[in-house]
Amino acid sequence: MGIKTKTIEECTCDICQKPCNKTDGEIVIQVNGGDGRDVGPATIIGKIVFNYPYGCSGGIVCKQCKKEWLARYVARLDT
Repeated sequence: MGIKTKTIEECTCDICQKPCNKTDGEIVIQVNGGDGRDVGPATIIGKIVFNYPYGCSGGIVCKQCKKEWLARYVARLDT
């Protein structure tokens, strides 16, 4: 049997404290399907992180919070 070492990774959103995946804040948007040869599609890549002075820097943001805060940001763009 020997010794087994296991790493357990638990992630929670730093805004709402709910469980999430550590990659939930990442955004990848496919812009086109590529050029039909060997060049892959163009993408827009971004990442949303939570920064709170004297609290958290580069914090994880879950999908639900990402949708909520992106919607607020988009609404501000229209004003």
